[in-house]
Amino acid sequence: MVIEKKDMGIEIMERDRHRQLTDFQQKSLREQKEIQLSRSLKKEVTTGANGTQDYIIKKGINSGKIADKGQ
Repeated sequence: MVIEKKDMGIEIMERDRHRQLTDFQQKSLREQKEIQLSRSLKKEVTTGANGTQDYIIKKGINSGKIADKGQ
């Protein structure tokens, strides 16, 4: 009787440990897929498109000069 209880406890521990390992594996695979998907769906940004890089002053004394970003 004592041996049977011990074996039963070991089986339960093995079952629980197996469950922990499979849950961890599934979680890590899901996170890896999310990272890969987010990397593949990001669009490349073109620098300077639509005036995002520099602004050139069009009127006044300083016309034709590039405006400072600190203004």
